[in-house]
Amino acid sequence: MGHTIEDFELSDNLMIEGGIRESGGQLFVAEQPGEHPFFSAELFHRCVQALTCHDHFRLS
Repeated sequence: MGHTIEDFELSDNLMIEGGIRESGGQLFVAEQPGEHPFFSAELFHRCVQALTCHDHFRLS
């Protein structure tokens, strides 16, 4: 009897991404690799945009 893994079309582990979504959070994933292996300016910009649009976040 073989084993199969279901494809949930998630970018990460189901428990990680599911937990983030269920707690009201968002998971941001870079569309394509950036110049630096651990930093994406495009992804950083999307995160900042999401924070500034969030009702509980205020810039002081």
